[in-house]
Amino acid sequence: MTQHTASTHPWPQSFDKLFRSYLTLGEGEEMTAELNPAERGLDSLATVGLLLDLEQAFGVTIPDDLLASLTNADIGGWWALLERAGASAEPQADQ
Repeated sequence: MTQHTASTHPWPQSFDKLFRSYLTLGEGEEMTAELNPAERGLDSLATVGLLLDLEQAFGVTIPDDLLASLTNADIGGWWALLERAGASAEPQADQ
């Protein structure tokens, strides 16, 4: 009855949980690196909210010139962009 584990993904469980809160996934559906967020309900307005939440959770700022790369990015692309901005496997404590 295991749904997903952090060890099967390159991102931390906190990223998984936060990202899932913005998506429409079936119960027990795995969030894979290849999953296209737009196909699971992430529209342009939700993208802004998710981006702000991820920046705050991981204590990073995504440079404006990289934002366009999120338009067609899959979940793995989102995490890779956060890593390039300095995100680590553990989110920052509330500030």
